[in-house]
Amino acid sequence: MVEIWRAVSKLNTLRNNIAHNLVEKGSLADRIEAWVQSLPTGAKDFDDSTTRFEITLWALFEAVSSLVDDSGTWGFDKESYGESESAS
Repeated sequence: MVEIWRAVSKLNTLRNNIAHNLVEKGSLADRIEAWVQSLPTGAKDFDDSTTRFEITLWALFEAVSSLVDDSGTWGFDKESYGESESAS
């Protein structure tokens, strides 16, 4: 489980560097690729760097989501959005 949070932290650092213009364009692709390569997702087998990045993001999302208790609605009231409980 430590790997999941380490990956989230690395992704957040990458996001912060992009948001604050701390990464040069040439090194951005290298940093993204290093992040992708650091995670055991199977994405390394794909040739396209965008596909590798997307698969890695989805794998991380799935891993983090599996840790969340989904018993609540997080304040989402279906009736407020025109949906009923029977519609789901």
